[in-house]
Amino acid sequence: MLPLRPLLALLIVPVLVLLASAPAASAAPIHDEFERSVLTKINGLRAEQGLKPLRSSRKLARLASKHSRDQLRHDRLSHDSGNGTPFKVRMARVARNAIVGETVGWLPDGMPDRADRVVMMWMQSPGHRAQLMRPRFRKIGVGRWYGAMGFDPGIAVTANFSSK
Repeated sequence: MLPLRPLLALLIVPVLVLLASAPAASAAPIHDEFERSVLTKINGLRAEQGLKPLRSSRKLARLASKHSRDQLRHDRLSHDSGNGTPFKVRMARVARNAIVGETVGWLPDGMPDRADRVVMMWMQSPGHRAQLMRPRFRKIGVGRWYGAMGFDPGIAVTANFSSK
């Protein structure tokens, strides 16, 4: 029978090796395929205008996803939350002392090339286009949520922007 210390070492070392080789929780992708496609399309349009690309932000992506879900829950598209929390208050929680912006959109089921479509819809609106092309923005978080607006199933999409 082995003494207790060597036996513990035999059990603990493999566990430590496994823990050290496991990917960190933050290694999970920030955006899913659709959201990455939205970001790629926005950055392509920014590059055409000589603007720096936007970097993904996990905090902004979480906020965008929560806001998309909130819009479906309250059956409306708005920059304010369903409980009345203003956009700037929501954004201040994750982007303090930064210039911030947001775009929201709704894509009903059956619409082809949805990522392309939402970015083109935003680009056709002067206010949304200004958000996507704002030179001071450095970070973005895109979040979508599947559900229904009224009786129409589809996707609510939110993109949050920050200068820091």
